Amino acid sequence: MFFPGGPNQLTMTRNSVNPGLNARESVVPAMLNARLFKIIAFDLISFFGLLQIMTALLFLAGIPITKYHLPAAFLAGGIFTWFIMRDKGSIEKFRKDFVIAAGLVLMLIFLSIVVSSWFYDFSWDGQAYHQETILQLKDHWNPTRSYLSFTVLLSDVCNYYSRGIETLQAAIYAFTGRIESGKATNFIFFFALASLSYSFLVGQLGFLPLKASLIALLASCNPVFFYQAFTYYIDAQIYFLYAILVIAAVTVFIESDKASYFIYGFSIVLLLPAKFIAIPIAGIFIISFLLILLVFRKYPVLKKTLAVSVVFSFLGFFIVGYQPYVTNMVNHGSPFYPFAGKGAARGAPLVDQSPETFPGKNRAEKFFISLFSRTDNLQSAETSRTPELKIPFTVTKSELRIVWDQRIGGFGPFYSGIFLISVILLVYLLFKPGPGDRLYLGLLMVALFCSIAIISESWWFRYIPQLWLFTIIVIIFYEKTGKTHFRDMVLKLLYFVMIVNLLLIASGTLFWNCRDTLKLNEQLQALKEEGKPVRANFSIFSGNRARLMEHGIRFTETREPMDTAVSFSMLHSISKMCYVRDEK
Repeated sequence: MFFPGGPNQLTMTRNSVNPGLNARESVVPAMLNARLFKIIAFDLISFFGLLQIMTALLFLAGIPITKYHLPAAFLAGGIFTWFIMRDKGSIEKFRKDFVIAAGLVLMLIFLSIVVSSWFYDFSWDGQAYHQETILQLKDHWNPTRSYLSFTVLLSDVCNYYSRGIETLQAAIYAFTGRIESGKATNFIFFFALASLSYSFLVGQLGFLPLKASLIALLASCNPVFFYQAFTYYIDAQIYFLYAILVIAAVTVFIESDKASYFIYGFSIVLLLPAKFIAIPIAGIFIISFLLILLVFRKYPVLKKTLAVSVVFSFLGFFIVGYQPYVTNMVNHGSPFYPFAGKGAARGAPLVDQSPETFPGKNRAEKFFISLFSRTDNLQSAETSRTPELKIPFTVTKSELRIVWDQRIGGFGPFYSGIFLISVILLVYLLFKPGPGDRLYLGLLMVALFCSIAIISESWWFRYIPQLWLFTIIVIIFYEKTGKTHFRDMVLKLLYFVMIVNLLLIASGTLFWNCRDTLKLNEQLQALKEEGKPVRANFSIFSGNRARLMEHGIRFTETREPMDTAVSFSMLHSISKMCYVRDEK
């Protein structure tokens, strides 16, 4: 069973599965104790949560982003962690854990910034409106006080889209002065989820450190993260925040501790303003969790959770999301403008970016075709090829060269098989004889799949990254069914296939990003050594302006077309340049 004693005894889980942290700490090395990792997770999450709230309040007060935002939020997060996580019964032990955790948090943030600064973002949207938004915010644009001028390319997108994650990234950029450093949010959220997952598995569910480490890493290594780790895309970060929300909620259900309530609240305040689709995803889970508490008659926890949900949802939607959510509602009748409301664009979304055969199919058909097809990056705007169905657990030669976000079969070549095993195990868990937590598991799955079903383009897995949690949840429940030879064989097979699947994706994307980062460095270094000013038309890839400035390359900007005979492009970019003396 996942929770010994059945769902009505969930509050006893910590004692019955994990008989006292002090007993465990005598066996587990100090660096592997659950409390240490929860402190790390809490510090990272509160750091970004406080940065988000602080920046929003300063915007409303007329103060734009400065280089002081990041260190101020870091210090505030550390102080907040000390007071919320402090164990008054063992202050000396807590002080030791806090110092270790604070050092590790600082190291993880520093490492995230260094790695992100070295790699370039080669994605289309990342180089376009994401970087444009970040550049404008760093250059003191206050979206609560003014809209960007129409002379700014992509101003409509920057003005009306959600920008919660970009606000955090702009604060990092303002502090470091490196445009690529903002991508560090990908890795910081990754470390936050990995730490919280490990702490939850060991501290609440009684997993041994090695098994907990494996499951925590699998939970954090979403394929979408590998696709987007070195880009300004934010879908992986929505997954991290959603997973953190789920873990915090389950922890609140089990022991209702103060720290978990704040993690739950901060994940809401970070998730809601991140992206339009984050609103229904978060909303469905919050409502589902409140219903779970009601079903299991945990009324005191229900009251506290309802209060936390309301307060932090208000902060996330009305304060952090004041612009664009509130302003979009006032001016266009919907927070989701320009996709809904007065003056919204009409027509089916992503038609030119979907495979040629997808228009006209319903969302369920498209989802299952994508799930059971060969991993590929098909879009009607570039190719007439259609998805190719395949037998699960088979792999083709082309699937061994995954280098970018895949539209079809987006979780990797073996995921269709992983999904089928997960479905079989879920059916077994829901219908197996004897006591268990079938109702609790069923309600979690309903919440998860409702958050997927509501997304119209769920065939493109970066829009439903939370699907990855399906297998993780099933694994955790199945691990607690009781040790048998068959159970061990099934789990070993599932772990092996998941690891191989992730390695195929990670190795391809890492190699491709390393290779092309080195190539672009050579190109920029050559421009710098040439010592000649260039004339540049950056088009919608405005981040290239910052790249030239950071490398000390002199340039003048124009929007006039370039003479194709003498112009050249930066790698994976539509920005055009030419040397001033060569221009005709």
